[in-house]
Amino acid sequence: MSPSLWITLSTHWELGNVRAVLAFLINILLAIGLWIISYASWKHGAAQAARTSRVPLLSLLSMSGLGDAVDSLSVISLSMGLKRLAGILVQATAIVILSVAVIISGPIARYSTRRGIEVQKQDVNGWLATTNHSSMDSALVRWNNTIERLKSANFPTDQLLDFLPDNRVEWQYESAEWNSSWAVSCTWTPQTEIALEATGNSSGYLFDEVPGMRSVFPPETLKRGYSIWQDWGGAYEGTGVNKDVLLFTLAESDPELAVDENTGLLRNHQPLHLVLGAFHLHNVPRPEDPSTTNFGVGPIETSSYSMANCNIARAKGRTNDDLDLDVVQHIAFPWTLDAASTVSAFKDFHQAGIAEQSFNGEPIYLPSGEEMFRFYQAYMISKDTQYKQNVTRSISVEVPSVQLSVVALALLLLYVVFMAIVLLWAGLVMRVPKGIWIPRTKVEWMMQGVREFLQMLSESK
Repeated sequence: MSPSLWITLSTHWELGNVRAVLAFLINILLAIGLWIISYASWKHGAAQAARTSRVPLLSLLSMSGLGDAVDSLSVISLSMGLKRLAGILVQATAIVILSVAVIISGPIARYSTRRGIEVQKQDVNGWLATTNHSSMDSALVRWNNTIERLKSANFPTDQLLDFLPDNRVEWQYESAEWNSSWAVSCTWTPQTEIALEATGNSSGYLFDEVPGMRSVFPPETLKRGYSIWQDWGGAYEGTGVNKDVLLFTLAESDPELAVDENTGLLRNHQPLHLVLGAFHLHNVPRPEDPSTTNFGVGPIETSSYSMANCNIARAKGRTNDDLDLDVVQHIAFPWTLDAASTVSAFKDFHQAGIAEQSFNGEPIYLPSGEEMFRFYQAYMISKDTQYKQNVTRSISVEVPSVQLSVVALALLLLYVVFMAIVLLWAGLVMRVPKGIWIPRTKVEWMMQGVREFLQMLSESK
């Protein structure tokens, strides 16, 4: 069923308890329904009997359970007339349906309810960012948990975080609840094949070692005022090539441009141009001396890359002129002087995956531009919250709830209304005059038989 066909009962009740109570309620309502059907059928026949001196005994037939409905099959025939036969069959069918529903009331309650999610605004503990840290190493679990939480919360890739809610809380992003200081605008390059060749150059400069990579970078990043860092990991199986390499690059505005000449401190407010790249290289020549260069000489069998090209700038109303000093010290800190650690974090995070995939002959996973920036988001806020400066904010949170099917509720209400109408019809329309007593239940018929027998005995004396 679609979400619109469910209503929330409570965010505090246990699902098992709700199902138990619902099954009990269904049993009660069905038991009442069985009595109403039996009573209404008898009342219909009794009203007829009160109007005439002679009626067929089957006109007073009333069933109270599944056994009575089955037993009634042995006394009906076409000779009794279609009207009377139809009345008995309708009564028997209703009794059978309600009796079966009693038996399966547990499954009815089970499939009429489910666990749901209700989004509520709650106070959530978390950590404020600080501008004290330039890097963070080897926090693989924390990075992964933060990435998954951001994805699950539908946090957008158009901003950096100044505040990280507790990852154990199932919070959800609502734009009105966030006032991030850094706005981000990115374009993505999907996975694209590229022909590359390694030169074996030992200058330590990436574009000297693999010149073809230069062609995929935005031209401005190759000019003065930008710096490019790279790191890579991969799989090697004792041959003359690295079977698979995942190489990450980070090109950005030179952090030295943000250094305040008077204080020597970083000015964490200037716009930042960031380009993240991921390259998958298959069968890359190995160098004779890995200490002098990354790769050997020769063509790389196959290569592909993806890229994120992002402009990061202070959000409207969140510039240094808009904020006091205390707030400025508690915002995201992308102007780190240690971008080398940032790109190494990309490599560390993906190293185990590429090695396992390569060794087992599986397709190599190349992160997309969106996924690289998502990691950058998670890395930055993880790095910036290492001091764990606690703060509480009111944000949207997913709260477990118990939901009831609208269809089941509608059927239940229709059933109650129908039974109420039948009961009113039997009680108000099908009247038996005062002074006339007609047996209804088995016990009443037995007592009537005893009374008539005793009357016969007394009359025979």
